[in-house]
Amino acid sequence: MNKISLIITFLLFGFLGHAQWNTDTAINTLVATSNSGDIKSIGTTNGQTYVVFWKVVGAPTNYELRVQLLDAQGNQQFGEDGALISDALPMSTFTYQWNINIDASDALYVGVTGTGNETGFVFKVQANMDPKHRDRLAFIKIVSGEFKRNTPYLHVRLSKKLKFSSPNAFFADKKEIVDISYPGDIVGLHDTGNFKIGDTLTSGENLVYEGIPSFSPEHFRYINNADPMKSKQLSKGINQLMDEGVAQLFTLDLNGRKVIGTVGALQYEVIQYRLEHEYGAKCSYENLNVFKACWVECKNKKGDEFMEFKRIKQRYLAKDKNGNLVFLADSVFSLNMTIEKYPTIQFHNSSEF
Repeated sequence: MNKISLIITFLLFGFLGHAQWNTDTAINTLVATSNSGDIKSIGTTNGQTYVVFWKVVGAPTNYELRVQLLDAQGNQQFGEDGALISDALPMSTFTYQWNINIDASDALYVGVTGTGNETGFVFKVQANMDPKHRDRLAFIKIVSGEFKRNTPYLHVRLSKKLKFSSPNAFFADKKEIVDISYPGDIVGLHDTGNFKIGDTLTSGENLVYEGIPSFSPEHFRYINNADPMKSKQLSKGINQLMDEGVAQLFTLDLNGRKVIGTVGALQYEVIQYRLEHEYGAKCSYENLNVFKACWVECKNKKGDEFMEFKRIKQRYLAKDKNGNLVFLADSVFSLNMTIEKYPTIQFHNSSEF
């Protein structure tokens, strides 16, 4: 699966030179021997010129982003075809927006936002916007291409096509169905539980956007069912509220008890209120002494060291909502000792590693 970021930054440092060369791309000397599309150039303080261009290649790549450095006399410094910046941009057409610049040390920066096929990512999930209908909306930021109503799109995490008959645009407390949305637009999609924060929709490409990790909470409490007759409602409410990002849910490996982690203590009151008034379920809490939640990574999960770690620390191990192994350290001393004792195991402060 490819992973891309919204902005691609590329740094290059120029060679030494002295005389100022003409940066007008209409009258300069040969930059590259290949066919190219759009082109930009910028001069450095020491008389050289960066020329960034799109090389036309075959499908499915279609374009390569390349850079050439010309010295003060116009001589190529990066070979006859320049240096490759990227051949993995998710585009099937041309670029939507791109620009170049240099800093005081003549380092080159290339910023690119691709168009081509439609891509967007879920940044918010909101349940019960209308309590009478128990509806749930996933808010998607359109990154590239056009998002069209009644068109099938690939849900990358689930690997299945979804079609949306009534995508909504919002203005204050009003909403309306939109037929076409463009890059930068926010679209609300009715959701039956398919979406999580960070999910990606594309027109067919298998890619995800980075940069929406989960960090360790500051407060941890057991959550208990205060009304055994409403277990199903409580489970549904907890799952939907966790999908919204209100808090984080951990399930202990030892006994299956559920732990809610939050950034602030008042979030527990919010969760308790919403569970009761939106889902008809009541809950209570018990304090849990946890210093930090660390996501566990180990390349050799069948090795003796990892098996020993799981055996000794089993009472402190849990799974997050996505099934990732988490170590709930009860103190900074315990965490440091564990890190020192198990050098082949990595402990991360966020879920994205």
